[in-house]
Amino acid sequence: MTCAKIFTFSALGLILTVPWFFTTPYQGHIFGFPFWALYSLFVSLLYSILVIFILQRYWHLLANDNGEIKP
Repeated sequence: MTCAKIFTFSALGLILTVPWFFTTPYQGHIFGFPFWALYSLFVSLLYSILVIFILQRYWHLLANDNGEIKP
């Protein structure tokens, strides 16, 4: 996997954490939380798992020989 694909997946995952499509004033509630809040929490959890996976598997692609991250 190239660095461009890694950054693209990371940016796409971050964009998906924002609940863009909850535009109506009332969408309902689950356990007192609005649907958009639960969606945002769930997708944020998935995004954090994606970041962990990327860092564990592809750190060597993102780092220089001395261990510093490429700009």
